[in-house]
Amino acid sequence: MEKLASKANKGRKQIKFEPGNWVWVHFRKERLPSKRKSKLLPKGDEPFQVLKRINDNAYLVDLLEDYGISSSSNINDLSPFDVGSKLRTTSIQEGGNDRGLSLHSIQEELEDEPL
Repeated sequence: MEKLASKANKGRKQIKFEPGNWVWVHFRKERLPSKRKSKLLPKGDEPFQVLKRINDNAYLVDLLEDYGISSSSNINDLSPFDVGSKLRTTSIQEGGNDRGLSLHSIQEELEDEPL
């Protein structure tokens, strides 16, 4: 039995959060149907702070009261959040582009091409 368990757990890493850590909370459709009406809607809202570790699999998270759900979450619904990273900014949002071309130079290239 231990051999099966070790094979099944191979490659898995155990994540533990401490109070004060920031996490993303995955909102499942069954748990929060008002926020998850479509697959195209975001799966999470914002990062939340861990308030208390109940055990290795359950944590108390600082959820807003607007959600109307329990603030305890399973480890499967949590993923780590890096506070120091920028939130989903792309070069387009920052005013640039990936290839270093300006809109003017792209228009010139299109005008110069024969039809």
